[in-house]
Parts: sequence; C-alpha cells; structure tokens
Amino acid sequence: MVVDNPKAVNNQDYFDKSNRFYLRLKDNFFQNVNPGSKVTIDSEEKNEEVSIDDDEKWFKHFSTVLSNEEGQEKYRYEVNGRYEYKHANKYDSKNVVGAIAQKIAKDVKESIKDNTLEYIGIKESRKKGKIKPALRIMLGDPTKSINVVDVLNSDICRKYGVDGITLLLPSKSKCETRGIRCRVDENGTRIYEVANGSYYMTLNWYAEGEECEMKIIISDNGAVEFIESNGVTWEQLAANKEVKVGRQYEAKPLYEALSYLKREGSEVIKGFYPSTSVESIQITTGVNKQAALSKL
Repeated sequence: MVVDNPKAVNNQDYFDKSNRFYLRLKDNFFQNVNPGSKVTIDSEEKNEEVSIDDDEKWFKHFSTVLSNEEGQEKYRYEVNGRYEYKHANKYDSKNVVGAIAQKIAKDVKESIKDNTLEYIGIKESRKKGKIKPALRIMLGDPTKSINVVDVLNSDICRKYGVDGITLLLPSKSKCETRGIRCRVDENGTRIYEVANGSYYMTLNWYAEGEECEMKIIISDNGAVEFIESNGVTWEQLAANKEVKVGRQYEAKPLYEALSYLKREGSEVIKGFYPSTSVESIQITTGVNKQAALSKL
C-alpha cells in the first residue's frame, strides 16, 4: 500500500505549504539522490493530488466507481533491498489534501497518546472498484507501539470512511517506503499485510466466552512466527475469523498461517522455542526480525 510521499503532517506544521512534490522512489534513480534531499517532480505528475474542503465533495469523490480490476496481475519486486508492488493498469492514486484531510490528520495525531508522528497523510486507495481514503503515517519512535484498530475505529475515521492505514518505515528523507498496512474489508475482517520489514503483534479475541491472546511476528518474506499465547487451542484459533496476516496480497487467516505448527494429537498451539515475557502491545514496527525479537 509505490512509494509516493504525500504532503504530510510533521511535528511543526500540519501540511507542507511548499507546493512541491517529492521524489518517487524508483529503481536505480534513488541511488543517485542524497538522503534528505527534496526533488521536485515535473508537470507530468500534475494529477498527484486532489483537494477537498467540504463533506459533500468528500463523500461524492469517495463514492466514485472505477472499472473492474479482476484478472489483472500483481507484481512484487525488490528495489534497494526493499519490496515494491505493482498492479497492471492500476488506478494512479492521488494524495488527498484540503480542509477535510487536515481535520482527519489533526484528530488522529492528537489521539495517538503513546507515540509521536513524523508526519501523516491521506492517500486514495482502490478497493473493489471504488476509491477509498487511507492513512499513511510515520511514527516518531518506531520502537513504540500503536493500536491501529483504535485509530481506524475513531469517530472521525468512521465518519469519513477511512478504513486503511499504512505504517511507513523510518526515513530521514522525504521518500516513503511502506512497512505494514492494516485494512478492513467489506466483512469487517482486519487484514495486516507486510510490504517491508518485520512486525511484532499482540492479538486478542474471544472464543466461546474465553479471552484468547496470542503474540506473533509477521515478515515481508511471508513468514508468520508464533511467540506465545495464553493457552490458545487450535479450535479457538480457528474461531478467529476477524484477522488475516501475511505478505501483501497473500494474507491468510491465523489458523492457516500457523498451521505449519500443528502436530498430530496436539490441542494447544506451541512454538518451536520457549515462550518469552512480553508487554501487552498491539503492533510495533521494526525493520527486521532480530530487531523485533530484541524488544521482547
């Protein structure tokens, strides 16, 4: 969830007023750009943003129906050690600016109590033929947690139909590299998709009146690693229909993602190494598995 940098909120100002766009990270071109430098994109990128200042225009814009993308092929490739994704004939998503986007960004920024944001922006995303608004944020401290479900369940996100959030990898430059995306599908399923890096998560749900808790690490190579649980059984795991995890475009239900751990005759899910003591968090960004594990 393409690595364009939206005009974004930082710690000093809510929106960049320079009227400049920043470098689109592509192939080898980025290798010739000094970190931290701003690169103005020429006029061919003139449709990079859409400005919306009132509710009526917002809801009209995000009710737009696009042509069906069924059958189009998705591409995954590596650039400078990180992964990017392409979709054949994909809609060219625009950055969303204006009074409504500014209001959403301000509210979300103030609601995140346990961390700071380097910046926050809103970008169009395509979802089953419709354009939807999605958040893009970069955490000020990537070692601290953020509860993305609380963000998406906030009154302002629900009002304006924001049902996706992408956490960007820390960067001193204005170029974006997507880390992990959480989106909510039409059935209410929360889908966590990793583009780059590894992420440590704590998941909580109820099965037959019992609270279940599980800690996992999900990575951009498609791996889903079990850390520990409070005695969750395979039956309880199968009851979790609300969450899917995995690599982008390849997210699976938890039961399927962890099925490689299942052994004949076992009822309780167990990993291949001892459990560790961890604090209760929702999702913590990281750049690799070792970094994530070092926090445990």
